[in-house]
Amino acid sequence: MLKQAASRKLLLLAGLVVLKSNAQDECLPVTQLTIDRVVAYANLHYKVPGGVIAVRDNVRRFPLETCFVRIPIRAKDPTIPFHLSLTLSPDRRYVGTDMADLGQDPEEAERLLRLGMIRALNDASSPTLGPAGGPVSVVVFSDFQCPYSKALDVMLRAEILSKTGDVVSVRFRNLPLPFHPHAREAALIGACVAQQGDSFFWEFAGTVFENQKEIFQAHDPVTELESVATRIAGLSKTDFWDCRASKSSERALSADEEFALDNGVRATPTVFVDDLRIQGLPRSQDLFRLIDEAARQQKADTRFLNGTAAEQKARELRETEPRD
Repeated sequence: MLKQAASRKLLLLAGLVVLKSNAQDECLPVTQLTIDRVVAYANLHYKVPGGVIAVRDNVRRFPLETCFVRIPIRAKDPTIPFHLSLTLSPDRRYVGTDMADLGQDPEEAERLLRLGMIRALNDASSPTLGPAGGPVSVVVFSDFQCPYSKALDVMLRAEILSKTGDVVSVRFRNLPLPFHPHAREAALIGACVAQQGDSFFWEFAGTVFENQKEIFQAHDPVTELESVATRIAGLSKTDFWDCRASKSSERALSADEEFALDNGVRATPTVFVDDLRIQGLPRSQDLFRLIDEAARQQKADTRFLNGTAAEQKARELRETEPRD
C-alpha cells in the first residue's frame, strides 16, 4: 500500500505542471527502452508466472490533453488472466497504477469520470437491442461459447427488455476468452454480421446462443457459425464474405478487447448498467434494481450537467465584460 501511495504521489508531482497543458507536440516519446523498463518493473512487482509483456499497439496518452501515457500490460501466457494498465509520467521517469487531477473538486471529478465511463461503454459501433438512445444502457461483455453468456442473453430478451419498455437499451461487446477455442472466430463472424445492421447481429447472436452446444461441438464450428450468418434473411452474402476476407472485423473486436483490458473486465458475462458493474451471471431482480438506481442517478447527473453548463456560460460572460 505504501509503495502504491508513493508511486501515485510521484506521478502527480512529475506531471503537475503539464496536467492541463495542451502542448501535446512537446511530449517526450515513449521509446522501446522505456517500455522495456516498465515491463521489468511489472515483472519485479507482480511476479506473474512466465512474465508479462506490454501491449505496444495500445500505448497512448491518457488523459489525452496531457503527456501522461497509459501502458497496458498482460501475461505472456494468454491463458493467465492478468491484465494491468500502468501510467507513465510525462518525464518518463515514474510509473504507477493510478493518478488523480488535483485541479478538480473530488466529487465533480468522480462524477465526470463516471459519465466518461458511460460514454466509453456505449461505443456507437456496438450492436444495440431495444430503443436506440434508451435512458439506461445495459452493456454486456459476452463470449459466444460461454454458457453463462447464453443464460444472460435469454434473460435480457425474455425478462429485462420485455418489462422495461423504452427505458433500457442493451449493447453487445465481445470478450472471447482464451480457453474457449472457437469464441474468437465467433466474435469475428458476429462483427461481420453487425456491419450490416444491428437487427442482423441480434438474430445471429440469438441463433448461436440457442444452438450453442450443437454449434461448438460440431466437427467444424467455424463453418457452422458462417452458415448461421449467411442464412439470415436479407443479409448480403457478398458483403459478409468480403468482410471475412478483409479481416475488417478485427478492428471492432480489438476495440472491445482494449476497453476490457483497460477497465479490468476479465470474465464473461460482465454487465454494466450505466457504470454499475456486475461480474458473472446476475439475477434478474438485481438487474432490475440496478436499472432503477441508474435511472435515479441520471436525473442527478442531468441537474449536475445543467449546472456545470450554466456556470461555464456565466464565466464566459464575465470574461467578455468590458473592463475599466
